[in-house]
Amino acid sequence: MKIDVNRLELAMRYRGLSNKEAASVAGIQATLLSRIKARGSCSPATGRKLAQALGSDIIIHPGSEPSADAEAVWHEYLSQIKSLQLPPEDDVQPLELRIYAFVQARILPHWERLNIYQRRGFWLAKESFDARYAVERVKVCPAEIWCELLQRDLNEMSNKDATHINSIIVTVPGWSRAGKPMRFGPYGVQRGCIKCNNPAENR
Repeated sequence: MKIDVNRLELAMRYRGLSNKEAASVAGIQATLLSRIKARGSCSPATGRKLAQALGSDIIIHPGSEPSADAEAVWHEYLSQIKSLQLPPEDDVQPLELRIYAFVQARILPHWERLNIYQRRGFWLAKESFDARYAVERVKVCPAEIWCELLQRDLNEMSNKDATHINSIIVTVPGWSRAGKPMRFGPYGVQRGCIKCNNPAENR
């Protein structure tokens, strides 16, 4: 069975799992997971375990191989994550790592027009992406983290949660709190953060 290694790595990082932790969740040995990532395939039984633990999108079904453009998007996204200027790992909790990756990931140019479910679909890789249309994110708010990254309902987010998320975002190099509330697509007007020296701060 063929495995999409890019999506496998993305699923692991999305969940904040190390190689050993992901293998444990899937019920396989860490050494086996490393071999799977190296060769891009495994037995059907192991593939089912991985799909159940990390999502069915990691399986490449016959005739559904990802396009060159989609591959380019995943490679670029993963390279961004690997090159993040993160604090030492011992000082960063899994949630912080996930927020770091989420904030610095590229998005679609019409992001503001997408609803919550379309955005979740984007993050879960259920669509084909064209690398030419991926753009740099210039603003983000706690509601996006809460609903898209953590998959929670917006009405469950407290002011304390929002404050905590914002406090993590501003530790990402190049990001700071916005000076005034801004509009964030389906979430309406929110207090959030902006990438320094970008046009969004005047919107």
